[in-house]
Amino acid sequence: MVVAWDGGGQSAKAARNALPFLRMAEQVTVISLVRKEDEETDPQDLVFYLQRHGIRAEARRTEILSSAGESLLAETSEVHGEMLVMGAYGHSRLREFLLGGATQTVLNSAALPVFMAH
Repeated sequence: MVVAWDGGGQSAKAARNALPFLRMAEQVTVISLVRKEDEETDPQDLVFYLQRHGIRAEARRTEILSSAGESLLAETSEVHGEMLVMGAYGHSRLREFLLGGATQTVLNSAALPVFMAH
């Protein structure tokens, strides 16, 4: 399983709500997407949280190449993720509608189950 982590409230809520599913996974990969100009969010914080709940987890940071949603799906595929856990609509719905966003990209393109929390 893969958990998308940006350190925000939506991703924290998604991870917390998905704990029953994450406990069943053999391995959980926490993916943190970063842009060159952005301050990095440490995915290790979530890894420690998951480990305290008896979940085998590892962190992975990757730079956003095109869009956040496409990068997230590509990384999920690369680690052979069978389910993606992520927060939804970290930006306003109007901004997401006008400019697009990771949530919409994943909803439109994901070829695997996605657990979202908003």
